[in-house]
Amino acid sequence: MDGRPAHARPLSNHHDGRTSAVRILIARTFPLEDIAAAQDLSAEGHVRGKLVLQL
Repeated sequence: MDGRPAHARPLSNHHDGRTSAVRILIARTFPLEDIAAAQDLSAEGHVRGKLVLQL
């Protein structure tokens, strides 16, 4: 183990130098118009994972 949480470790221990994949936990997706709501949720500090804004 490399100390990173499971969702942030590469999907495979095999690296051929060409590709790499990382798992990212998405907590919630917001339309761009709701950027203020996303910021408020983030500022509260109770989010586990990433907040994603859709264009």
